[in-house]
Amino acid sequence: MRRLFKGRRLLLVGVAVAAGVVVAGIAYAAIPGPGGVIQGCYQKSNGSLRVIGTNPTVGGGSCSPGEQPVSWSQSGQVGPTGSTGATGATGATGETGATGPAGTNDVRFAVVEGDGTLVFGSAGTTARRFQVGGYTVRFDRDVTRCAYTATQGAASSPGGVFIPVTFSLSRSGSTNQQNEVNVTVIDGRAGFGPTLDASFHLIVAC
Repeated sequence: MRRLFKGRRLLLVGVAVAAGVVVAGIAYAAIPGPGGVIQGCYQKSNGSLRVIGTNPTVGGGSCSPGEQPVSWSQSGQVGPTGSTGATGATGATGETGATGPAGTNDVRFAVVEGDGTLVFGSAGTTARRFQVGGYTVRFDRDVTRCAYTATQGAASSPGGVFIPVTFSLSRSGSTNQQNEVNVTVIDGRAGFGPTLDASFHLIVAC
C-alpha cells in the first residue's frame, strides 16, 4: 500500500510540474505585450530591474509600491536613409518606327516658253501650247486640291522686257486630267485684252 501511495504521489507531482511548465509557457508568451512593448519594474532601493507581463502569473503582472514602472519597445529607431544607388545601364535602342505619311508641303513647278516648250520643271512634268496664249502643264500627281501661282518670266532671256500680262489659272474638270493645270495669258496693256503667247513660271503647292 505504501509503495502504491508513494507512486501516486510521484505521479501527482509530475503532473503538477508539467502543468506549471505549460502555464509558464503561456505567461512568457505575453512578453512582449501588444505593439511589441515590454513592461518592467525598477527597484529604486537597489537598482534591480525585472520584467513583467500582462499575465498576473509573470512577476505579479504589476509593480510593487517600492518599484518604478518602466517600458521599452523591441523595435529600434528608424535608421538614416541610404545613399542613392548607382545609375543603371542604358537600355537597348528601340526599333525604328514606321515611316510617317508624306508632308503637306509638296511643291511642283514648271518654266515654260511662249511656244509651249518646257524649259525645266519638277520630275515628270510636261507642257504644251494648245492655242494662242493657252497652255496645259501636266504634273506627276493629282493637283485638284493644290494652289497655283504663275509669274511672267523665261529662262532663255531672264533680263528681257516683258509685256504686262494677266494669268488665268484653271483645272480641267475631266477625271483623266486631274494632274493638269491650264494657263491662259492675257494682254494687260488694254485692261482685260486678248490672249497672247508669253513665257511663264508656274508653281503648284499641295
